[in-house]
Amino acid sequence: MAAFFILGHGMLKPLVFSLVFTLSPQATSATPVEGTTSNEEKINEEIEKHDPQKEIEEASSDVVGVNPREKFSLYQPTYFIFGKDDLKLQFSGKYRVAKSYNLYLGYTQTMFWNIYESSAPFGDINYNPEAFYRLTENDTKFLRSLDIGMLHTSNGEDGDKSRSINRLFAKTNFASHIGRNNILGELKLQHIYSKANNNRNIVDYMGYWELKMIVTHILTIGKGRLDLEYRVFAGKKVVNFSSGGRELGLIYHFGSPNFNPSIYFQYFSGYAENLLSYDKKQSNARLGLMLFF
Repeated sequence: MAAFFILGHGMLKPLVFSLVFTLSPQATSATPVEGTTSNEEKINEEIEKHDPQKEIEEASSDVVGVNPREKFSLYQPTYFIFGKDDLKLQFSGKYRVAKSYNLYLGYTQTMFWNIYESSAPFGDINYNPEAFYRLTENDTKFLRSLDIGMLHTSNGEDGDKSRSINRLFAKTNFASHIGRNNILGELKLQHIYSKANNNRNIVDYMGYWELKMIVTHILTIGKGRLDLEYRVFAGKKVVNFSSGGRELGLIYHFGSPNFNPSIYFQYFSGYAENLLSYDKKQSNARLGLMLFF
């Protein structure tokens, strides 16, 4: 059973915290001894272990959030990461309303917690409820899914600090592999159709599209692996990257059943990391844990 909580100011602050196979010279008998496994059977077992399609399905579910078999599942990344100025937290999930209609409700909350200040206030909290319909869904092809939906984003403030936008979007998730590396991505096109008076020019910084890419198995250390992620969006005039934002991430999965989280490093540079300071350029490096469920 899965559930998530909407955290506001003063609520639940303590929440943070090749195939490798060696053929033996002795294993050359055409008829395997009873109770033993033939070389061919062993090879088939190893191929199953390293099935690229199976790995893509698992990675698509864990990293991109494409999992048509679950009612409640991962959506955007869930993590908490420490920087020199604050602690950034994000949790996200989506719920499949009806199995036969591919209708989803999603929710993502991103918080910037000024833990180094005396009263440890939240600098900004961005609430992102949304609804979308999944037009296509496929476990085996390059195009994994195609969604259309509506997204509301606000920071729950009033007065001069109030920020909010409403968007229509269309996005596609795709996946492929080159050798051992799985390549996962998401391309989103968006239209901001309404916005608060305090952020009338926000489209100049958030733009009309966003691209996310993840390449798995950049480095393998024992049972663990290192994945690379990259997110980019352009601001004004569609291709003005100087007024948009870029985010680079490194995710180290331990590959151990005794420790489920992954180490996560994130570096963001640009505008619109949060709503309150959307028009101020920032560069932030943070390190912490990414959570999977």
